[in-house]
Amino acid sequence: MATVSISVPDELKKKMEAQEQVNWSAVARNAFENKIIESEEIELFKKIVKSGKMSEKFAKKLGANINRNVTNRLIDEYNRRYKHIDGGINKARKDD
Repeated sequence: MATVSISVPDELKKKMEAQEQVNWSAVARNAFENKIIESEEIELFKKIVKSGKMSEKFAKKLGANINRNVTNRLIDEYNRRYKHIDGGINKARKDD
């Protein structure tokens, strides 16, 4: 596995060090992977739009998928931050 070094502000580094249970390499790896997936999806979307081959049905389905993905990301983030306080939000994922 390759190694990547990143710089963070000193205050952030102190807060990270206080969270001993967190695997920061895994957090960063997941963030990098998510950003790459997002960028690839945007590039694909641009190609589809540029080609003029997007049907109304496809556009609606794409919009629904985007809404579902954004909602799930927000719920995941909420649960990551607050599940220990209020039990988090349950979600029914329908990945079709």
